[in-house]
Amino acid sequence: MGITPHWSCKPRDPICTVLRRLEYIYLMRFPLMAAAFLALGLPAGYRYAPAMFTGLFDAGQFWAFAFVVWMEFMLTWSIMVTIRLILTYGRDRFSSLMALNAQKPGALKWRQVFGFGLIALPALACTWAGSESIGPMGKLGATLLGLLGSLIVLLVAAISHFKIEHGGGATASLVLPAFGFAGRKSVAPDNKWDEHRWWLWKLIDAVIRKLPEQMTEGLWHWDTSFNGNRKKFLRSGHEMAFVTFLILLADYGLGYFYSPDRVSENHQPAALFYLLFLITLATWVFYMAAFLLDRFRLPVLTMTLVLSFLTGFIRTDHLYDVVPHTTQEELPASQVIRQWENGPRQGRGKPVTVVATAGGGIQASAWTTQVLTGMQQECGSGEFASSLLLVSSVSGGSVGTMYFLVGYDNAGKYPTDLNTLQTVRDNALRSSLSAAGWGLLYPDALRTLPFLGILVPQDRDRGWALENAWITRWSHPPNLSDWRRDVELGIKPAVIFNATAAESGQRFLLSSTELSTPGGMQFAKDYDGWDLPIATAARLSATFPYVSPMARASAANDEAKRVHVGDGGYYDNSGMVSALSWLVDAEKELRGRTVVLIIIDSGVAAPAGGKFWSWQKQMVAPVSTMLHLRTSSQHYRGDFEATLVKEWLESNGVKVILAPFPYTRDMPLSWHLNATQKENVEQAWKTPNSQVLQSKHDVLSALGCQAPGTNAASN
Repeated sequence: MGITPHWSCKPRDPICTVLRRLEYIYLMRFPLMAAAFLALGLPAGYRYAPAMFTGLFDAGQFWAFAFVVWMEFMLTWSIMVTIRLILTYGRDRFSSLMALNAQKPGALKWRQVFGFGLIALPALACTWAGSESIGPMGKLGATLLGLLGSLIVLLVAAISHFKIEHGGGATASLVLPAFGFAGRKSVAPDNKWDEHRWWLWKLIDAVIRKLPEQMTEGLWHWDTSFNGNRKKFLRSGHEMAFVTFLILLADYGLGYFYSPDRVSENHQPAALFYLLFLITLATWVFYMAAFLLDRFRLPVLTMTLVLSFLTGFIRTDHLYDVVPHTTQEELPASQVIRQWENGPRQGRGKPVTVVATAGGGIQASAWTTQVLTGMQQECGSGEFASSLLLVSSVSGGSVGTMYFLVGYDNAGKYPTDLNTLQTVRDNALRSSLSAAGWGLLYPDALRTLPFLGILVPQDRDRGWALENAWITRWSHPPNLSDWRRDVELGIKPAVIFNATAAESGQRFLLSSTELSTPGGMQFAKDYDGWDLPIATAARLSATFPYVSPMARASAANDEAKRVHVGDGGYYDNSGMVSALSWLVDAEKELRGRTVVLIIIDSGVAAPAGGKFWSWQKQMVAPVSTMLHLRTSSQHYRGDFEATLVKEWLESNGVKVILAPFPYTRDMPLSWHLNATQKENVEQAWKTPNSQVLQSKHDVLSALGCQAPGTNAASN
């Protein structure tokens, strides 16, 4: 590693000072990267990408806040200890540092510990600002508790290091604070000090003694054992680092049992805790690997990535589980209407309601349930849910749709009482970001490990974790075939969970009804004989980029069916294409009726102004333009197509009412809403803008829930 000059520097030589610092910076690159992530990266995300990062910094409750603070300072102390170990042992390990006249640091002072502690303050400040549901005194108490917990761990590490080291802790004091009493010398006789050493240290010592000196230089020191012979012993700092790593691994193992299928979201650590734990563990792993391999000029990070890349071709795919099921007949739009007319909801002669609901993370889920339950509540008589025949949903809207549709009972009735409707909304508001954090830390992080990644079950990932977080309160989670049977009986609306086939870019529809011209794949037809949970269908539709991975069916043996399923927003983020296609298929059955098309989406943003571009901006301009185009073009295309279909249906005797419900407030895109964002969703319904108010009135009037022209909908 580094340079190995044939001359030795003078102590105050400026050139050598610069070279020495550069050498140390390289050796410290991994703890320095962790420090940059904690002090700069996380706060930058909170400041400049709030839609993605605001939810990450909301701990939600007292104990979750305390554990996040504890982990922030644990990462800080890990950075401090690994840097001090490099400063203490680097000269003995790397001859280049010796040639540059590098010296061991002095004893670690408390002012230096305080200086390292400052690294955690930016992230801590963001956690304070982001955790709105906890009061100031609660945050203060949780902060003190988390800080105290991290200092206790630091104290235990210091006591252990001073106890491990032979000679009273001369090296330990360079790495850890002495805490006043931790550095007291052992009373055991010097010639007896290794009699009670842990068997693991004796085994490591035996291995070190047999290895070539060039491989182990700087890892060991000469000492006199109990029988008076000089032997090599692993340095106490390395022993302490190894014990710390083992403790972290033990904690990592315990955390596995907090998986979302075992622990509800109320008892899960915050998502930020999982992320910080991952960075802490990686800091120790890469520090140890670099200290061992940098001497031989082996690039640690590059080697890890190459090995992970090469071994990742074997069994590291992502799968979603499907189960065998009997073959089912097609259920086209015309049959859905006939079953509704003759079923328990008695739809003969009534208006038809169709919903297209867009994507946008948990905000879309919350706004979808707010609109649907709000219309059911304001209609009062239950006519809204009774008239609903189809919901075409995308991404976050699919999750909200799932929570709403599960409320139908076996008689096709939907509750109208306030408590039950509020429960539906609360379910859609529940955070599942912690579940995604668990999935990232466990199956998905393990999947990237060289060689070991092949041992991770392919159907366990952060997408699976999200599914389980969504259904923790369901006693009997339904399958897609169950809802299809309910549609056949006329007791539940049909649903289309819109997704995208990654390999072809075509639509991938997971639905309880079929389209005559889907323009892509339909699960019920292309995966005939297979079934999957409703939560899986919603998750596949909501495969938000990088939050959950694209997966393929676990039983897909045919190459044509081994497609990976991505977010429906890639193809159509509004759900309009499928909703309009279904209405076109149903045209003959809809003649003489009124169709209410509810469009649940975000508001259209004002055109962005032009700014000065540098040459760097030109490098990313094609990608940036493509991303902006996807959003703006889909808004325009959805409106344009809806107008065309409306005119065509009305020319065939179908009255069509378009009722857009745009959400024009802030748009968080993760799977967590803070207190303010939850309040914004509620207020957007209680104090609606003119467009929402008009749509309320139009829908309620069409369904006969109020006399036309009244303002009951706005109350």
